[in-house]
Amino acid sequence: MWAEIHKKIPSDLAGLEDMLTGNFFGLLQYGSPQLLASLLEAVSFPFNKDNRSMEFEAFLALLRSGDLKPRYHFWPYHKGNCIDLLITFPDAEYLLGIEVKYLSGISGNDPMEAEMDTQHLEKERLEEVGKSKHQLLKYARDYSEPENNRTAFFILWAPIDMAADIMTGISNTGSQMKIVDDLKTKKVFLGQMSWQKAAIQLQKTAAGKDADLLNGKIILDLIDYLKIKQLDGFVRFDDDAIPISLNETILHFHKIKKFHSFHE
Repeated sequence: MWAEIHKKIPSDLAGLEDMLTGNFFGLLQYGSPQLLASLLEAVSFPFNKDNRSMEFEAFLALLRSGDLKPRYHFWPYHKGNCIDLLITFPDAEYLLGIEVKYLSGISGNDPMEAEMDTQHLEKERLEEVGKSKHQLLKYARDYSEPENNRTAFFILWAPIDMAADIMTGISNTGSQMKIVDDLKTKKVFLGQMSWQKAAIQLQKTAAGKDADLLNGKIILDLIDYLKIKQLDGFVRFDDDAIPISLNETILHFHKIKKFHSFHE
């Protein structure tokens, strides 16, 4: 992770989703359950009323209280498939699955090269959207065995436009929506989270009075990492609250200077 932050990793490796997954969540697992909860507060459930889930709110409340102790399992195999991250909670009937998506930014300086890269990335993005619709549903179904009396949440964690496209694709497909409805009867819910929202949540948490020194350092490292990956949602403004329109979502950012005290 720090090699990436200091640009010591070749671009072909830095663009790998597995690198992003391992670096970001690998560090996050050393934070408190409350830090995980603060990130998950921005998760939305597009197939639920008002994009919210009462089951998820109850889960977050337990996580904030410290009653749930998350255990991170990276790329676990289950029924021949491998989700990016599975978080279990010993002695608790909850399961959290996270599927990570990421597309590399444009590195070329030449205008012609940049245009070609843009076309290539858009083609790659559309192909990934089509594949991911089925992938997310498959993972959720694999873990929805009737004998498991637990509530499960499967979160698509992706760049904001890509996450919206994948979820819209599911909602526009009748057969896939039947699967979504069936999953909800089994207490399995599909949610979405964007990297940009994650960056905002990290900054809010770092600015909070309850951020301890250990979590504060973890938070700052994660913020720096998302900047390097160009997934921070343009958090480089000096004004206290500048509204930025990003995919019809208004985001308010606070000064990054507020968080520099954690370095001292």
